[in-house]
Amino acid sequence: MEEISTRKEQILKAVVIEYVATAEPVGSQLLGERYPMGIGPATIRSEMAEMSERGLLEQPHTSAGRIPSDSGYRYYVERLAEPIESKIADREVRTVVRSDMDLDDLLRETCAVLTKLTRYASIATTVSNRSVTVRQVTLAGVTPTRVVMIVLLSTGEVDNIILEASSDLTLSDLYEISAALSAHVANKTIKQIARTSAPEFASRKQPAVEMMTRAWRALRTACKERSLGKIVREGTTYLLAEPEFQRNIAALTDLVRAIEDADTMHQVLDRTPGSRANVTIGKEHEPEPLKSVAIIASRFFVHNEEAGAIAVLGPTRMRYEQTIPIVEHAARALSDAITKLVS
Repeated sequence: MEEISTRKEQILKAVVIEYVATAEPVGSQLLGERYPMGIGPATIRSEMAEMSERGLLEQPHTSAGRIPSDSGYRYYVERLAEPIESKIADREVRTVVRSDMDLDDLLRETCAVLTKLTRYASIATTVSNRSVTVRQVTLAGVTPTRVVMIVLLSTGEVDNIILEASSDLTLSDLYEISAALSAHVANKTIKQIARTSAPEFASRKQPAVEMMTRAWRALRTACKERSLGKIVREGTTYLLAEPEFQRNIAALTDLVRAIEDADTMHQVLDRTPGSRANVTIGKEHEPEPLKSVAIIASRFFVHNEEAGAIAVLGPTRMRYEQTIPIVEHAARALSDAITKLVS
């Protein structure tokens, strides 16, 4: 990114600070009054016009002041932002994220504290092991109208999936369905199973055929979720408080759908490069609904192996200086807790 003059940097930083605080376009008169730059409003206005031509600022309306563009935020994050460390925030993260929790609780509690501290949505994903295979599938009756499908994985993990069932099913039917499913998934990875068509099933009994269909759909769904890895989301409702989303409910609806889509969020967070916070802004995101947001993400580890990523998501008008250190603290605390959990 091409460097700009010190004066333009001062103006850009001031515009970002003001716009983050107010969500209103920033005028030259206000900057001249609040920021001692040694120049008058006319000179500030001229500099802002030049920065608009260079794509760092935008003017929403002809008569309005300026706001930072995605490129302006990028320049600010890379060259001007000074991370503000908070010992209080770090202490609160360490207090909440403990190694005596299981993985699901660790992810959920870490996201919850991130959302509490930043007032943004938070997301955590884990790295998947797509080479895992299903060793055996067993269906067993629980009640006259419920069946548990027990899925044994090559890692030794077990998934128990409760399914609705007809009271006309017999133990023989469940045995046949179990055998057919186990044979169909033999030597297949969970990724392959998620893309495999249903097995042939010769039973003439309608309740058994319906149970096979229901069980296969549940098994495919479980394998798809496992092939993606875990995902936890917190604080999506905080997006409702942001003025830019209040003004565009359709865009907010699309954004929430994107956040709820596991494939989309895994694709976005899987690109997080390392333990340092990685910031992506607006149009840098490929999915269209995410072009209105900024994401600050950091990877967490088990020992030295990547285990996943944790992130906050909010408007591009984000408090970058305060949020970046908090995300990094959360990732480190999560790495420490998970490493102790599996040791």
